[in-house]
Amino acid sequence: MTQLISRVDLADFAHICVCGPEVMMKAVLAVLDREGCAERGQFSLHRYMKCGVGVCGSCCTDPHGLRVCRDGPVFSGDVLLESEFGRYARDASGSRHRV
Repeated sequence: MTQLISRVDLADFAHICVCGPEVMMKAVLAVLDREGCAERGQFSLHRYMKCGVGVCGSCCTDPHGLRVCRDGPVFSGDVLLESEFGRYARDASGSRHRV
């Protein structure tokens, strides 16, 4: 995916939808940020969800406290730039672990 995105003119797209492994999506976000269009990226996050209603915190994305189950699962790239996206994963207790 990261090789493919370098072959297209990102200016031709109003939205860039991305799903897949978080490490790959983080690489795509880096390309979009470098090109100045991170806000056009729409990223579908797949996080561990214990309760599914926003109570347990196992699917949080810091620092804004957004929860994948309640506020997502799709987030724009500009929101994810400041988050733990691609840096941390969470376990069933909501504790962060480096990826």
